[in-house]
Amino acid sequence: EPRELSVPGIASAMAPPLITAFVRPRLAAPLTWGTPIDSLIAVPAETEESVTSRALFIFGLTYVAYAVLYLARKPVSVVKTTLEAELKMSIAALGRIDAALLLAYTAGQLLLGRTVAMLGRTLPLVLAFALSGASTATFGLASSASSMAAAWAASGFFAASANPLMVILIGEVFPASVRATAIGAWASSQQLGGIAANLVSAAVLRSYGWRSVFFVSGAAIAAFAP
Repeated sequence: EPRELSVPGIASAMAPPLITAFVRPRLAAPLTWGTPIDSLIAVPAETEESVTSRALFIFGLTYVAYAVLYLARKPVSVVKTTLEAELKMSIAALGRIDAALLLAYTAGQLLLGRTVAMLGRTLPLVLAFALSGASTATFGLASSASSMAAAWAASGFFAASANPLMVILIGEVFPASVRATAIGAWASSQQLGGIAANLVSAAVLRSYGWRSVFFVSGAAIAAFAP
């Protein structure tokens, strides 16, 4: 006997799973600040296809947080010309500052497995924002290429754990049917974060000077540590 297919059923069948999840989220236990990461993935779903409101909240929160973290990467490229003019810094010195960030970031990611084994997943993520923010602000106090490189390297090292841990979290709170879509959508925070960081840094530089760029950036990053 043929089954009658309703209009909502047709729409649900045709819509991508993640979009359907946004339209019909399933409620979960309330989320509070300070909740350990491991407990976020312990909320059971009634079916494999369900996406909870908790998962959507985590998606939005980590999306914004990781976009803000780009304030620990982009400011140097924005203030390079100013540093050359005001501090008489050479292009080679500026290049070493950039290299210090990348090398330290690489080291931080290579050591992440051992760090998580020692500290779990929650504390490294909190420290990523707290210490990267502090290091970024410290850059604003520096006046030599070596001290700037040290501050920028510290910022990169501490920020390195954020991306892998957040991707793991997104993968765990979304069901398999929409996991790739969710992670792909979340990854766009990198591009939007880079754009926003450039715009914010340029605006602060124009109005308050290059040091304030790093003070503002550091404070914004550290605000997500809790």
